[in-house]
Amino acid sequence: MKDILDSIIEELEELDTFEEVLDMAISLEEKGRSFYLDKLAEIKSPTVQDIFTYLAREEKKHSQYLRDFKEKYSKDSISHDLSSFNPGAATTPDFREMLQEEFSERWSDEEGVLLSALRFEKKTEMLYTELARRATDKKK
Repeated sequence: MKDILDSIIEELEELDTFEEVLDMAISLEEKGRSFYLDKLAEIKSPTVQDIFTYLAREEKKHSQYLRDFKEKYSKDSISHDLSSFNPGAATTPDFREMLQEEFSERWSDEEGVLLSALRFEKKTEMLYTELARRATDKKK
């Protein structure tokens, strides 16, 4: 199984603008949130459920931050039509299977879930660094 970051970086060749980068980032945050919420039913430990609920809320905050940033960016530059904005349709791989593997055996205890989440967040940070590097819109 490919690493999440490697799979997503393969998709970056298609991204040319800052808006496309933001669309991809928003989509990734929303897919991460969906993953955490979907897995709640499979988890027996109330503490681990609380952690997954917290992680889902954090992904929602990240998504909203990126949406707000995109809206501000769009207002500050050439007019963009945000009515057609659909981050779910952004060019992002469906990495749910890779998330499943990332967390798989580690769902049984709080420490394992937190370590898996930290690893995933670090990979996401690395991805955003790569997205920023590859964006061709140098105005922002």
